Amino acid sequence: MKARIISSADERIIAYKQQENLAKLRKITDKLRIRLVIAEDNDAEDPIGFFAGFNGFEKSGKQGEADNGCIIFSGLSGKRIDAVLAELKKAELSIPLKAVLTPSNQKWSIKRLTAELAKEREKLGG
Repeated sequence: MKARIISSADERIIAYKQQENLAKLRKITDKLRIRLVIAEDNDAEDPIGFFAGFNGFEKSGKQGEADNGCIIFSGLSGKRIDAVLAELKKAELSIPLKAVLTPSNQKWSIKRLTAELAKEREKLGG
């Protein structure tokens, strides 16, 4: 049986370790009417599906911090992601690690996701 992603009730951008970018991110998400969810630094052990608002996902009860910050797109179509990326560019906002919530990563912790993203970025020479 194929893993399926559970549709989120709304479009969300999950921001982790983006405190210095929050004002610009909030302006972009308000403009595009996308919900901005802030994951605190010590929330890195919690599953991404929890922040996406999916049923069946709960906080892990563990506290931990990831080395890198990121933003995660949940419930956005390709066109909507392109719109966000265009707004990020317009705002001169550089967030190197970005991900899309998938059936494969919805159970992952933020810490695991950012570690994988950083590894991929390094392999690509970034």
